[in-house]
Amino acid sequence: MLRRLILILFAATFLAKFITLGAMPFSHDETLYAEMIAEEAESPSFLPTYLGYSAPWKPGLSFIAQSLFLPLTSALFSSPEYVYRFPVLIFSLINAYLFYLLAKRFYGEDAALASSFLFYCSFSSFYIESRLLMEPFMLMAILLSLVFYTKKEMPAEKRFALGGLFALLAALTKSVIALLIPLLAVIYIFQNEKKNLANPAFLLSLLAVPAGLAIFWLALSQLGLAQDIFFTDTGKMFIYDYSTAMAMNIFIGMLMAVTLMLPIYAAAIRSFLSRWKENLMFSAWFALLFVLLFLGQRPWYYYYVTPPIALFASFLLLGKNMRIDDFSFFALLIVALLTLSVAVFSNWNPAYQDYLPESKEIGLSLSGKGNVLFIGKYETNTVSIIYKMLDERKNSGAYRDFGYILFDYRENNATESSVSDFVEDYWRSDYDVEENNFAGIFWQGKIFRKNTSIAQFDYIVLSPPMENLSLPGYSVLFQGNSSTIYIRDSWASSSPRP
Repeated sequence: MLRRLILILFAATFLAKFITLGAMPFSHDETLYAEMIAEEAESPSFLPTYLGYSAPWKPGLSFIAQSLFLPLTSALFSSPEYVYRFPVLIFSLINAYLFYLLAKRFYGEDAALASSFLFYCSFSSFYIESRLLMEPFMLMAILLSLVFYTKKEMPAEKRFALGGLFALLAALTKSVIALLIPLLAVIYIFQNEKKNLANPAFLLSLLAVPAGLAIFWLALSQLGLAQDIFFTDTGKMFIYDYSTAMAMNIFIGMLMAVTLMLPIYAAAIRSFLSRWKENLMFSAWFALLFVLLFLGQRPWYYYYVTPPIALFASFLLLGKNMRIDDFSFFALLIVALLTLSVAVFSNWNPAYQDYLPESKEIGLSLSGKGNVLFIGKYETNTVSIIYKMLDERKNSGAYRDFGYILFDYRENNATESSVSDFVEDYWRSDYDVEENNFAGIFWQGKIFRKNTSIAQFDYIVLSPPMENLSLPGYSVLFQGNSSTIYIRDSWASSSPRP
């Protein structure tokens, strides 16, 4: 009976995640991923593109997979957030089941069910799985690989081949993160099946991730981007001065692990300290949390260690008998209610990103409008741009051409003079501008300029606003907190307002 009630809690959690899929507009990476998925649907490519430019920050496997859902989700939903985020919700449900299978193999059905539920209802999972991120797809590949590596009843050659196959797919999804798989596989085999340490099939499977990284490297080399992606973008995680971000990393780690409930977080650490020798694979996986507390810059990194944290937390909830009883069920219920209430509130409370609704509305208001120039800051303009493009794709099958001047991603070093210069002459050559390689927007300190055939712009979206900026021939159409829309005077008299 209690197990069935937990399944009901699973369903309620899924429903809560589903309801909040559209609560927050796309932001940051989501704005890029949505367009990259749309472009993969039109022309599948191992190296994804953004606005037609090569943008292989990551391999394209997850974008290709998500693009396959678009015919279905576009028919089911009218909201772009639901169209593009719903596949992530499906991957997350699969992940909960895969982790249940993995945990059951070592600790029985009750521990597997409890830990799988703690993982699924955690704040970390709720945060990641209600956004358009690649982490759920990536974790699905990791879990599938580990499920086969640990499946003793299957012939060794077959299980190692399948474990290696999904490790390869993981490497072709988010490259470096896939190194987690051979690490955990070796630890598992060392503790449980030493005879297979020298098994040729096992040793060959360990080459899957290096092979995937090599494939990605060779593909990037064809574009001249191998060094930039591996050593500048991905490689920065190894040379970054993490000491300056230690306090924030610890805060994010505390926030994103299992729940916002410190007792549950403490329960996981207590169980780990007393039982880490039982299963070295899960213990090594759990120990990555302490690495992330030092290295983790982004909340979604913690998603990868939430499963083992949930497992160790469940040990204390279930007690020595490792059974779901009234007390443990009540504890799981309280955890679920508190976690979901915080997660739902945070998803419906955009105060910490108050620019998002405004930027979304700007993009939708300009949908169908031609000759638009977006200029200035990345965070806001990329939101307006994606909503304009997605709405135009929905209504006409393709987005309309536009101009895009993106100043230094890190510093947003736009000035009144530089903005005026580019409005006057979009193609001016007296600035250090990159217009062929959008892949470097996150690490190159340059101005990025999108190629366009537009000769004169009728609308200009400037972000952030500049109070003293006057653009000859243009008037302010809309003054917002994060962006200003200008309209060309000669166009304003003959065109309805957006």
